[in-house]
Amino acid sequence: MNSTPFGRNSQTRDIARDSMGLIWVASDDSRVPVRCCDSSGDTVKEINSDILSSAAGVTIDDEGHLWVSNNDDMMLYRIDVTE
Repeated sequence: MNSTPFGRNSQTRDIARDSMGLIWVASDDSRVPVRCCDSSGDTVKEINSDILSSAAGVTIDDEGHLWVSNNDDMMLYRIDVTE
């Protein structure tokens, strides 16, 4: 069985793979609640706590937008990560 660590001293809450094969990870890391990793597990993008205070779930829609559920304010956020 192969495994790839996606968190740095944090617990992974949810993952989603986009059309480019990148893996979006929601974790309990209060500094970086969402990170984007390549297939090797290396972080290539981050959504830090200045943008989003918490992340519990992630998914990607057909247009490539990242949807993230936030436990702190009980809201669902659509984030354009296509840029």
